[in-house]
Amino acid sequence: MINNLNIPDPESRTWKYVDDVSLSEGLIGNSNSNIQTSLNSVASWSHSNWMKPNDKKGKEMRLCFLKEPINLPHLKIDDQQLELVTSHKVLGLVIQNNLKWNF
Repeated sequence: MINNLNIPDPESRTWKYVDDVSLSEGLIGNSNSNIQTSLNSVASWSHSNWMKPNDKKGKEMRLCFLKEPINLPHLKIDDQQLELVTSHKVLGLVIQNNLKWNF
């Protein structure tokens, strides 16, 4: 269903499975985030394919190992802020923001 979804930002990593998509981005130091632009591309693609992003399933999880985490704006899809979580289940695997995991 989502094979033709293309994210133009080369810094964003995309994982697709059936009708789910996960995005990630790695930031170095104080570099700027472009992940919101990638989310906007997903929302635009969804609407042009007569689908609506599921704002209940959309989550934001941040991984940071710095003493002082970088202050970033919250992510949104269609003006709906994504829930910021410390762990999330992806294909049956729970991933935590400290990169530990369990089933």
